[in-house]
Amino acid sequence: MSTTPRERQTYFIRAVTAGNVVLTLNMSVQICGYEELRISSNEPISYDWNIADNEDPVQLNVSTMFLNSDPTCQISNYTLKTTDLEELPDNFKSNFELIDYDLVQISSVEVGEFEFLVEAATLAGILSYKTITVNIAPDEEGLSFLTQSTIPEWEELPAESITVNVIVDGDGAVTGGAAFEYVSPTATD
Repeated sequence: MSTTPRERQTYFIRAVTAGNVVLTLNMSVQICGYEELRISSNEPISYDWNIADNEDPVQLNVSTMFLNSDPTCQISNYTLKTTDLEELPDNFKSNFELIDYDLVQISSVEVGEFEFLVEAATLAGILSYKTITVNIAPDEEGLSFLTQSTIPEWEELPAESITVNVIVDGDGAVTGGAAFEYVSPTATD
């Protein structure tokens, strides 16, 4: 199959009534599926990210990563995929998100080296892929600032408030013991 874009064609539609009244309209048709979609640069996209230095998310405009030989048959969708063309696993999703149609937001939630693809697709299903590699390093002490990557789920809800009564004598000294211990309900990640 040729990948040369097809030129827009004009067709004429003619209607004739029983009384021989004729109406001719022209219809312009663009056939998609012959477009060529490719990456705009062979240069690798790679980020080294130290959590101690980069607290704010980074956004990449993925629409600039691809060239389309036929702008009439536009890119209709961007998707983040694994290098095996599968859906991103949860540990990737916590760091990388496609927002506002064509922006990849990179957040430092999990430490590690991540390689994934941005898939661009036209309405006709023509696909192209760009690889992005991100190395998220821990802070200087080897611990991530973000130690909790998910919101905990409680077996039972913790108390909204705790009342502590302290008994003091006439001189303001605490009597009856001053120790208080609260045990939180169990939480799981």
